Amino acid sequence: MTDTELKAFLNEKVELYNNPDFIESDPIQIPHAFSIKEDIEIAGFLSSIIAWGNRKMIINNSKKMMELMGNSPYDFIMTHQDYQLERLENFVHRTFNGQDFISFIKALQNIYANHSGLEAVFLKNQKGDSMQESIHEFKKIFFEIEHLQRTQKHISDPLNNSAAKRINMSMKVIKEVTLTLIITTFVYNRFFMEEVNFADYKKKLIAAGVSEDDIYDFRNDRIKSFYQRYFDWCVDNVDDYSKTFQVEPSYFYYWNTHKINAEAGLINGKYIIRFSKPYMEALHKKLGTKGQFFDKTNWTGFHHLQNILNDSLEFLMFQASTIFTFYHEFAHLVQMKGKVFKMSEHPTQGNFSFQNHVYEYDADLNGCQFVSMYIQQFYSELLTKE
Repeated sequence: MTDTELKAFLNEKVELYNNPDFIESDPIQIPHAFSIKEDIEIAGFLSSIIAWGNRKMIINNSKKMMELMGNSPYDFIMTHQDYQLERLENFVHRTFNGQDFISFIKALQNIYANHSGLEAVFLKNQKGDSMQESIHEFKKIFFEIEHLQRTQKHISDPLNNSAAKRINMSMKVIKEVTLTLIITTFVYNRFFMEEVNFADYKKKLIAAGVSEDDIYDFRNDRIKSFYQRYFDWCVDNVDDYSKTFQVEPSYFYYWNTHKINAEAGLINGKYIIRFSKPYMEALHKKLGTKGQFFDKTNWTGFHHLQNILNDSLEFLMFQASTIFTFYHEFAHLVQMKGKVFKMSEHPTQGNFSFQNHVYEYDADLNGCQFVSMYIQQFYSELLTKE
């Protein structure tokens, strides 16, 4: 892209996003609702931390965070009593839960009380136009107080090969608090989870005893972004839930096989969930493009629903399918905790096992529960929009 093309592109985006109408449907409305500098910083920081997933959900949960702090975030952080933190315990946004929220409140109190605030911490270690060192040092200061180890994953470190998209988003709010820069940053970052560096993760898999021949390296695949998006989600969830259910260490990868769709097992002392390459290819073939599946039906209900959605119905079905499969397989890890096993529905020559049949039924229930929660959340947001 030439300088002239870049200038035209940025001017177009400024015109599109730098207007009050856009604010009404974007997470930027959260910091924009405040006038005190510290409130703007904190609101922008916290809302950017949970800026992954459905945009409506990000807005609703960001508002809920502000409400739990009495819509005075800076005052709450600096003057709260311990008993007031109890009302934060039930907060949840994806893998960011109430205990993470409480840890963030305490860390922010330390930063404003002992380090002159968010802006001062970020600017102190800035080197030229690069903020990598600044973010690295910020994370160290943020977690210098007592905290849960799991909470650290919610702030990325670019010196550890992370894109640090969400923390960069909050820095735009803190440094500039100008509509154009804040909105533009939200637009390009809000739909993405933290991208997992596959090369580094592959090394961990091999070190854990996984055969390199079994691992499908999708980096040169024509549908790389499709693989990467779901890979990020699975790694994040397997890391989080393996700690909760004490099935550690756990790993996820795409399996270079044509035998079955998915499998879970305890292999060489490591818990594994793996999806086959053909399974992902089949999902992409059926559900990878808007209209590819549902445009073939004459039922007007599908077409009416598609007209009021931002995402395609195919993508929603893909999410439901992969959510079910992941949590079905994860249920096997919990069922067989501590036992050497491989669980799959691949037919064998062995006799029918009623016990394994019960395990599969139980895993199906677990997968269905998570899909039901997803559908319920989706329609709740859709009804709110309507």
